[in-house]
Amino acid sequence: MFEKLKSNRTEWKSWHYTISNVATAFAMSEKKIMEKYSLLVEDIAVRDRIFALINQEHDRTRTMLEDYFGGPLDIQRPLIAWYMNQRSANLGQLHELQIRMLKNWRTISTKNPELSDQDEHLLPLLLCINAIASGLGGTG
Repeated sequence: MFEKLKSNRTEWKSWHYTISNVATAFAMSEKKIMEKYSLLVEDIAVRDRIFALINQEHDRTRTMLEDYFGGPLDIQRPLIAWYMNQRSANLGQLHELQIRMLKNWRTISTKNPELSDQDEHLLPLLLCINAIASGLGGTG
């Protein structure tokens, strides 16, 4: 079936659109960033087990996409690679900020569970989430 999908990728427009969106979303993922977020999980055994699964699926997805597109995604889809490289440094800074804000939010909300959604710490966190989504070009 996979070979049939590959051989008909230009004829089946809706399929091509879907798999192109998958490849674009995949290009937005970065293992280094994912690992930094994983450090928010305090239970090391849980973190390691789940992050290992995420890594395996990430690698499997890369393999399948590269097979489908006929080579490394940065070569087969250079415009997307260029786009993400242009945003990488700024997005990295935003991710670092968001991770610090999430740690802070968790600490505050654990100590004060009665905090409302209007708490002064929530709005900056939501703005940071929005900035990352804007930088990626979507909210997927």
